[in-house]
Amino acid sequence: MMFTGTSASQTMRAARIMAPGRVEIEDVAIPEPGPSQVRVRIAGCGLCGSNLALWSGRPWFKYPTAPGEPGHEGWGVIDKVGTEVKGVRIGERVATFGPCFCRIRHCRGRLPHIGP
Repeated sequence: MMFTGTSASQTMRAARIMAPGRVEIEDVAIPEPGPSQVRVRIAGCGLCGSNLALWSGRPWFKYPTAPGEPGHEGWGVIDKVGTEVKGVRIGERVATFGPCFCRIRHCRGRLPHIGP
C-alpha cells in the first residue's frame, strides 16, 4: 500500500491485486504504527518477481495471495514513529524491503535480493 495522502488525511490510495490480471485502486484507512513500528509516506515503489507472480496468478509462495497489496520495495519519509522506536526520526528518508521467509542459502545468508 502507498500512503500518498497528507498526514492530516484519514485515507490513502492502495493498489490491490484482486485477481490474476486485475488491479484496483482503493481508498483505505491510513494505518497507525504499533509501538515498535514506523509509518513511511511512500514516495515510490518498485515491483519484483513476487509481485508479478501474484498478478499473474502463479505465486511460488504462500503469502500473499489475491487480493493482496504488491510493492514491498519502496522508499519515502518517516511520518510517524511508535512509542518504543529508537534511532530514527520523523522526516528521515528510508527504503523498505519486506521480510524474506524462505530457507534458501541466500536468505539465510542475509542476501535475499540475489536469491533464485
